[in-house]
Amino acid sequence: MGVLADGRRAQRDVGEAHVAVNGEPVPCRIVFGEPEDATLVGLTVLEQLGLAVDPVQRRLVPTDFLLY
Repeated sequence: MGVLADGRRAQRDVGEAHVAVNGEPVPCRIVFGEPEDATLVGLTVLEQLGLAVDPVQRRLVPTDFLLY
């Protein structure tokens, strides 16, 4: 059981997918949503891809990779 981005508590399956940006695939943990769930890319995936959100320019920008 977890909390979705809209605040609802829900049970969802999780897994791993290789996400590619600029041709470089990175393994990322993902949550499999239901048809009524919003499609979004979470902060953890963006961090793993070395990207951050620029809310003023409304775009993704390169950033340093975080090591966990």
